[in-house]
Amino acid sequence: MHDPKRPGDFKKVTGDPLDDVANETLYVQNTYFDAAVKPAEVAAMERLKVLQDRGLDETSLVRHMLKFDAEQRRGEAPIALGRRKPARIVG
Repeated sequence: MHDPKRPGDFKKVTGDPLDDVANETLYVQNTYFDAAVKPAEVAAMERLKVLQDRGLDETSLVRHMLKFDAEQRRGEAPIALGRRKPARIVG
């Protein structure tokens, strides 16, 4: 049932009773499976390599890596929701 023209896709067969099953499977595959996420350590090493290739001095490299680390930690931190003000009782 694989479509030779589109790798990773199902071939549509009109009138096939299992066509709905193929559509459901494709929907689940495209909806619920996440792409692999690059680990933070790997991303940091790749970024460091790019910065080194640019010829930055050690002080600039450390500053860039500290900034990158802070961005990573901020992305992993829970989202802070504001506190609601208590309702005023009138009367």
